[in-house]
Amino acid sequence: MPKHKEYTVTLISSGLIVGALHYGLFVIIVNLKDWNFFIEVVETFSNYGQIPGYICKCDGIQSELCKSLTAAVNSIYKEIF
Repeated sequence: MPKHKEYTVTLISSGLIVGALHYGLFVIIVNLKDWNFFIEVVETFSNYGQIPGYICKCDGIQSELCKSLTAAVNSIYKEIF
């Protein structure tokens, strides 16, 4: 049976809904191993129009703008641990 971890997620800032993205821009905090990871969803553009971008910050380290939330968190997680 798979183990599912529960993480504390706190909404810090919410934005207005962006029609092309189908949701608003926002910032959350996720606590992983007693470290607070700030995850920001931003609006960016591609050849296909507006798309979401993801930036993760923790302990003064900031990821590059990533195409996926997982990539943003993983890049910072690997640096810390």
